[in-house]
Amino acid sequence: MTLQALRGADLLHVHGLIDVQGCRGPVRCSYLQHLAHQPVELQAWPDGDRTGRLTFITRNIEEKAVPACSMPCAS
Repeated sequence: MTLQALRGADLLHVHGLIDVQGCRGPVRCSYLQHLAHQPVELQAWPDGDRTGRLTFITRNIEEKAVPACSMPCAS
């Protein structure tokens, strides 16, 4: 199960950029609780660094619990 399915009410906002094979630029993902917005492929990385980065704004979720769960982007 994913963090979104298990703790969606406490997952206030997640946003960031991920590197997707076959995409020229990063894919921007955004979640608000149980709602996943359509991913958007951007033209280029903002700084050339292709490292994925996600920001989690949560309530009552310990930081160590976040990496243990996966959050796939909506398709």
